[in-house]
Amino acid sequence: SIDAFQSEDVFEHIEYVLLPQIIDDIYRVLKNGAIFRLSLPDYRCDILRKRSLYDFEGNLVYDPFDGGTDKTPGHLWFPVIENVRKLLESTKFYTHGTIEYLHFYEIDGTPITKTIDYSLGMVRRTPDHDYRVKTPSRPMSIVIDMYKESK
Repeated sequence: SIDAFQSEDVFEHIEYVLLPQIIDDIYRVLKNGAIFRLSLPDYRCDILRKRSLYDFEGNLVYDPFDGGTDKTPGHLWFPVIENVRKLLESTKFYTHGTIEYLHFYEIDGTPITKTIDYSLGMVRRTPDHDYRVKTPSRPMSIVIDMYKESK
């Protein structure tokens, strides 16, 4: 068992339907009371929205800065708080743990930036560490701390 697990800018490169099992496996290997810190790009952030390409209906289809190409996209899905919440509600962290949403944009675009304890794991794409979202201070990533239930 491990004390902590962290993922920054990785899960968006994995098929969304595979993620509940992966997250449950992370839950399984954590010690009781241990943390899983998840960070994903937030596609409500103005920087990510402006650099992305959209279809004729306005649906985001490609982010040319995510490590892929238009033929082989890097991101397989584009995180926003509602699809991340839906994902996490299908995991053991939801039924047998605690989920703390620290940074994200609400559906209406309202930015949420709660204090992040960086001693539990560094997250680079935050106003504290990324000049692009420092002024005005706003989220660039969805940052979530999840704790395995203590027994």
